[in-house]
Amino acid sequence: GATWLDCPVSGGEEGAIKGTLTIMCGGSQENFEKVRPYLELMGSDIYYMGVSGNGQMTKMINNCIYDINVAAFCELMTVAVKLGLEPEQIGKVINTGTAQPNSLSPRS
Repeated sequence: GATWLDCPVSGGEEGAIKGTLTIMCGGSQENFEKVRPYLELMGSDIYYMGVSGNGQMTKMINNCIYDINVAAFCELMTVAVKLGLEPEQIGKVINTGTAQPNSLSPRS
């Protein structure tokens, strides 16, 4: 009679401590609705993604986008240095300008 959901999370240690994780769930919607109150204790953004496995696939897409952003940042910081720009100054602009990536800046 046991059932299950795949419910990977995003938000890191800080999100876990604060209870503000993003939770992506796959499985039966009936089971999702049963456990939703418990998930709300851990996360602030909880999404039902459809059938079993969709939670994990959503997490994979999220991680790939994060990794692409980190790779782009690293590549472009190298270009900035080669152009003679100061990395510290570029970092300040990136973290306050339109290019600000949540994944690279400290969370508040």
